[in-house]
Amino acid sequence: MDKFNELINGEKPVLVDFFATWCGPCCNEIPFLVKMEERLQGRNIEFVSLSVDKSADREKWIKMVREKEMKGVQLRLTGKKSELNEMLCISGIPHFAIINPAGELVWNGLP
Repeated sequence: MDKFNELINGEKPVLVDFFATWCGPCCNEIPFLVKMEERLQGRNIEFVSLSVDKSADREKWIKMVREKEMKGVQLRLTGKKSELNEMLCISGIPHFAIINPAGELVWNGLP
């Protein structure tokens, strides 16, 4: 969570994509996310993909990131899931949030 906290309290807005390797709709969204990152490359925005995969699925997550050529910052949520879910009202994935440079949630919802 330290890296995530650092990013959401930085100098750029952050688009956060919550996903998992086992989530079909999440996997379907990834090509669109990759295209959006390419289109907005060089702009003042940080892309963060936050996996909610279990620790045992670490290798599946790494393989997926490589195979799908996922860009941006890739993180795994390994603890405090309920705290983050409650803070962002996440009831399922895929889920996206946009956080402004002041660390304030400005958009929260489904793709």
